[in-house]
Amino acid sequence: MPDVSIVVKTTDRYSDAVKKMATVTRSFSKDVTQKSRVINQQRIMATILPGSPPTFNKNDVSGTVKSLCNYTRSMQENLDFILGQLKKDLAAVKGDVEWLTTKTDSLQTTINGVHSSVSDLGNQYNQLAARVAALEQKAN
Repeated sequence: MPDVSIVVKTTDRYSDAVKKMATVTRSFSKDVTQKSRVINQQRIMATILPGSPPTFNKNDVSGTVKSLCNYTRSMQENLDFILGQLKKDLAAVKGDVEWLTTKTDSLQTTINGVHSSVSDLGNQYNQLAARVAALEQKAN
């Protein structure tokens, strides 16, 4: 029976890809947690609006008009402040969505790399199995 030697060479890209995916996932989770904290901090806004408008007093029309003007001005200032806060929050959320999209794309790229590595390992295994089968047939 002839001496048969089998040389097997494989590259373990799967482990590297899994490690990279784990690192990216940890980084992604940490960054998402930080972004959610920032978003929650930005939600603080004025919610105290003036109470009900002043009542009409027939005996003091000019005082009632002044009170209504002050009430209207106060409402407008509070609503302007709330609108400004909402605009800031919307801008922050848009930035966070763009950031999350970038991170998600990066994670998807890493997952695709893992998938490719697994496919390559499967192909290498099939080639090795075919070579072993051929050598076994030669040996018999």
